[in-house]
Amino acid sequence: MRVPQTKLWTSEPTGTRELVREFLIADVFTDTPLEGNQLGIFLDGRGLSHDMMLKATREMNFAETVFFLPPDDPKADAHVRIFTPGGKRSAEPLVVAVGRLVPVKRFDLLIDALALVRRHVPGLRAVIAGEGYERARLEAHRRAAGAEGWIDLPGYMDDAALLDTYRRAWVLASTSQREGWGMTISEAGACATPAVATRIAGHRDAVEDGVSGLLVDLGSRRAGSRSGGVAAFAEAPRAGEVYNLGGGKANSTSILEAFKITESFTGRAQVYTYVDQNRIGDHICYYSDLRKIRSQYPKWNITQSLQDTIAQIVESWRRRPRV
Repeated sequence: MRVPQTKLWTSEPTGTRELVREFLIADVFTDTPLEGNQLGIFLDGRGLSHDMMLKATREMNFAETVFFLPPDDPKADAHVRIFTPGGKRSAEPLVVAVGRLVPVKRFDLLIDALALVRRHVPGLRAVIAGEGYERARLEAHRRAAGAEGWIDLPGYMDDAALLDTYRRAWVLASTSQREGWGMTISEAGACATPAVATRIAGHRDAVEDGVSGLLVDLGSRRAGSRSGGVAAFAEAPRAGEVYNLGGGKANSTSILEAFKITESFTGRAQVYTYVDQNRIGDHICYYSDLRKIRSQYPKWNITQSLQDTIAQIVESWRRRPRV
């Protein structure tokens, strides 16, 4: 986070006076200041109403969430939207997703993934919070999946309800096709709730894969192995543990070996030129060490091999429309 400078914001007159508040502009998304990608941090929230917060957000072109930090004063009357750890986790495994009910969020795919996980975790419950024009379709999709009794679509949540939901959840899920920044991931993370999210630009910035959450390639069968890993963890969670969750040594290969495997599916020799010189910037190849997760969760295992993955790639190319 970079804080370039301190500024003053003045509200419209209220009664006989106007409010002047000092705030910081923190650029949390990029190394250069970009309008709309900045966070306004008000150091004194006393007297600031919810409407004033929204007005400041619009006037200063801040990011979606603006944090107003009041001083250590029990009488501070700011409506503060700050996400911090607290409360109690749900007794049953709870997954939360937050966002507008629109196609780009791909909540239909999330419902499908949750139904798969619930086969391993019968007590799983989920909340998809938000409103949008896809509600009717998602309700029908939930009904078709037989999930009406355990996936809740409560609509819009105010800050207090959202904070409570983040704190109770075991994991936040985001299946978005694209995001500028994973704001809900950051909010949940501030409540000590990890995330499982699609591997897209906005999520790669918000999730440290294998540390603060997991990134998955939604739509590929590889996601099945990771959903099985999440299910195993949900059945017997271990607080504070970090795992590598990848293909492991058995599913690692060199490019030349990958050519040979591909040829076994296509029946055609790969055309290539080999140069015995490293590219500038090449690093040592590495693979995931699965010994820890396998020792603690012996029932979990890789469900898709390297050969399965390459076969899927070959099949997808065969299905591509010819131009």
